[in-house]
Amino acid sequence: MRKDWFVLHGGYEFGSRDYSGLEIERSEDASFVTPGDPANIYAAPSSSLCAGGVVCNLRFDQAPRHVNKAFALAQLTPAGHWSFDLSYIYDKSNFQDSAFGLQFARYTSFTAEADYTPSEKWSVYGFYTWEGNSDFLYGRQSGSTVSVLPLDDWTSSVDDKVNSIGAGATISIVPSKWSLNLFARWQDVDGNNDFFAPDGGAPASGRVSVGGVKDIPNYDDTTLTTVSAELKYRLQRWGLALGGWYERYRVDDSGTEGLSNYIPNQFFLNAANGSYRAVWGYVRASYTW
Repeated sequence: MRKDWFVLHGGYEFGSRDYSGLEIERSEDASFVTPGDPANIYAAPSSSLCAGGVVCNLRFDQAPRHVNKAFALAQLTPAGHWSFDLSYIYDKSNFQDSAFGLQFARYTSFTAEADYTPSEKWSVYGFYTWEGNSDFLYGRQSGSTVSVLPLDDWTSSVDDKVNSIGAGATISIVPSKWSLNLFARWQDVDGNNDFFAPDGGAPASGRVSVGGVKDIPNYDDTTLTTVSAELKYRLQRWGLALGGWYERYRVDDSGTEGLSNYIPNQFFLNAANGSYRAVWGYVRASYTW
């Protein structure tokens, strides 16, 4: 839909993925130099877990998938100096044909942007974005052999909420010669991972925390603050720029802070990453021909 001051775009997609002739043991064997009998619930033959030879334990990258996507974009220019953009995205993948593993993953976002340009000398803009990520995983804890006990089942429900706010300005100090760009952004990620496992099962007894499975309220909680500025000078074909930015990153994530929520013997690559504060500065020269 389109008018002189209003433009609206939208769309919807549906997709489905399936397979035929799946040999799950062979696909898992390819991951090992010396493969043996499957000892993981996602690799075990389906007959050991499901009646009637139904494959019920596929990994999400192999399982049948059903996808629903939708988007909408609205552009508004109600006045000569103002412009507004609104966008919405929805993306969900379902894996309901698998009894174990990832059951669904969903992503939703909404963005609002505004731009004010009263003249060629200066302009300002700002934006706000909300994002939501969630997924649901169904698993079963096993030891050296695959467990067939429902008591060993467990679930993981992840819910991340992200808020981002930013603003910037472009100032023409001397037209075609001196200009200044300013930008600032703040982003906050609030993640939660809710676990459930029956009392008396392997997941509850195998945790570090006494009393069974523990939820993880600080699941990838981060805050990022960035402020930057750049002063540019243009002389015929030459260009010079002086700039810098300040960045502060704070993390409160159980995956990198203490590892107290996780079972023993897990390995985390570069898990010591933590909060930091940094300042950068630079000088740039360019020539155009």
